[in-house]
Amino acid sequence: CRAGALDAIAALESALAAYDVVVRSPYAAIAAATTRSAAALRHVLIDSSMVTARDSDDESHPSTLLHVAARTNAPDCLSAVIDAAAPSALDSIVELPDRHGRRAIHIAASLGAEQCVRLLLRIGAKYDKPDREGLLPSHHAAQRGSVGTLRALLERGDPLTLPSTTAASQRRTPFLVACVCEQL
Repeated sequence: CRAGALDAIAALESALAAYDVVVRSPYAAIAAATTRSAAALRHVLIDSSMVTARDSDDESHPSTLLHVAARTNAPDCLSAVIDAAAPSALDSIVELPDRHGRRAIHIAASLGAEQCVRLLLRIGAKYDKPDREGLLPSHHAAQRGSVGTLRALLERGDPLTLPSTTAASQRRTPFLVACVCEQL
């Protein structure tokens, strides 16, 4: 009976080890960020290489964990990703665009996620880099009518007077975007 119990424990340990490999995968990290579970995300992020996990194997859809945490307006998840990142890689990770040319700060600003924007600015996200449509994070925040997010950008040096950068976006300033979107 004892030998059978030891075999069962060994099988259970083996199954748990296999489960741990599945749980601690880039896809599990993406799932944890998507569900806004910072505790699960901290458990899954066992090394800094997972911070660059993408939500798809297709390079034309390269959303990182920062994008996903920003998209779900989850500052705790965003903090977990930032804490897990290697300091030397953080500068490049924060500037990675998704398939729409948006960086995590564009996504957070478009949702009015002030806390996420503040975290991203703190780690070096650039407020003066446009997305593929020529819009800056301040344009996205103005479109949303997020005064708190605009204040966070202003406090970090964004003059809030920079025009969008493409003809398609009509070279509008954030103020004009807010007016057009009836946010004032």
